Amino acid sequence: MARDVQQQHGDPFVAAVCSELEPYRWTSLTPEMLVRRVIGAIDRRRVLDLLEVTEGHVSAGPADMEPADRNDERVSVLVALLAEHHWRSWTLSRLTMAMLAALDTWWTRRQCLEVELGWLIRGDARPD
Repeated sequence: MARDVQQQHGDPFVAAVCSELEPYRWTSLTPEMLVRRVIGAIDRRRVLDLLEVTEGHVSAGPADMEPADRNDERVSVLVALLAEHHWRSWTLSRLTMAMLAALDTWWTRRQCLEVELGWLIRGDARPD
């Protein structure tokens, strides 16, 4: 079934989220709980991807997905995204793609900020 979901949705992260949430009434979840479950599914997919490339790895069977911790900094990023849109009218795959794009943007901005803070701390001039 997981392979069918992945083929239907294309992206393995979209497939992971859809596989986790489609059996439920995900539109009735609070924005925070939905986001926590989405992040949990994404993180689980990342862990499984890492384990697949590990030599001698024994394939993980189905397990309950744990939602992300409510203090995870990504939660507030995605809750803010949901607050800006009528997300309950979207398909789950469309919503997941928007969340993944928002996380990519957030991560890129965070990395740039860390570089710039490093320049400030060391007193380096910003290269032009």
